[in-house]
Amino acid sequence: MGKIKFTPEKKIEIIEAYKSGKVAYSQLQDVYGMNRDEIYRWISKYEANGIEAFVSGNRRYSKEFKIHCIEEYLSGIGSVDDIVAKYNISNRGA
Repeated sequence: MGKIKFTPEKKIEIIEAYKSGKVAYSQLQDVYGMNRDEIYRWISKYEANGIEAFVSGNRRYSKEFKIHCIEEYLSGIGSVDDIVAKYNISNRGA
């Protein structure tokens, strides 16, 4: 079974329902097969970038940008998740 694709609007709907307490994590796991880390990444990206966090599409990152992100991580500016959210990086392995 492949990973379910969500529209940006659906992601925001899920985030807002989860944050408001209307939907529990276990319900998201049962209905959508989501794990806790995924919903937390969505929340961080949404809080940092709004709906743009989910509509950017595929992007390529320059070597310089990647080095900049690594340097921020190594200097303790933020966790990997913080930096991914800050720069709206769509794929943690990019």
